[in-house]
Amino acid sequence: MPFKEEQIIFLINPSSGKGGYLAIIEAIRQYNAAIDHFITGSKEETRTFLETIDPKYKVVVICGGDGTINSVLKYGIKTGLIFAVLPNGSGNGFARELGYKKDVAFLIDQIKQGRTKEIDVLNVNDTYSCNVAGIGFDSFIAKRFDENSNRGPLTYVRETIKGFINYQGVDAALTLNDTIEKGSYFMICFANTRQFGNNAVIAPHANPQDGLIDVVVIRKFHKVLIPVIMFRLLSRKGKNSRYIRYFKTDKIEIDTNYALFHTDGEPLHKTDNVLNVRISDTIKLIQTQ
Repeated sequence: MPFKEEQIIFLINPSSGKGGYLAIIEAIRQYNAAIDHFITGSKEETRTFLETIDPKYKVVVICGGDGTINSVLKYGIKTGLIFAVLPNGSGNGFARELGYKKDVAFLIDQIKQGRTKEIDVLNVNDTYSCNVAGIGFDSFIAKRFDENSNRGPLTYVRETIKGFINYQGVDAALTLNDTIEKGSYFMICFANTRQFGNNAVIAPHANPQDGLIDVVVIRKFHKVLIPVIMFRLLSRKGKNSRYIRYFKTDKIEIDTNYALFHTDGEPLHKTDNVLNVRISDTIKLIQTQ
């Protein structure tokens, strides 16, 4: 169903990435000054905006990164709104995987054509994830990155390098596909799409429309092997490593004392030992060429 310009509203997070939101507003105005936008200053403002949105709006364009997209997921599920993404974050993993470009005019033209598709949403202890969630090193780094006032890929790389020094690993029991295993792990990733962001592919066979979670299990290894393991992961040759395994499943349970996990790069703390991950719902997105 084609959409009209008056049915579109841009939801802009001015803090995403390195800013640049004023350029987005100017690009919207150049296309059509009558197209609306809303600048959100917090997750609370985002929640209020989506809970009270005027029913004339049918498509919400999320302007930000994976964290901004993550903040609207539960409202997308509950309201039935249709979303599009204008990538403006640090990694933009979800936008890259879905083919979204940082081109306001192109995106509006695509929205007006009205092609949509359903995308899986992960439920992680009653929080949501559309891209990649996890427990272990990635959640450790997500917290360090979240606490850093500087954004962007270079900050992420610096925090990752420093994190290798202090991170100790996760002892856990995993239940998936009717099997249980216990061990010490570097990290356990739950992927809906293939990459963290910046084209760093962690789950090369993930498909956000197959109703399954791609689980990437990386056993704890000696720090001298860090370059080898990272190379195998990011070059998509993890299947050749005895430390890395891939699974597809519709649910997984992690029993561990390690409290920190993340959803789409947003660090969170679980309140008990168990982390439950499953496919819970779908959201509807504008499909681009």
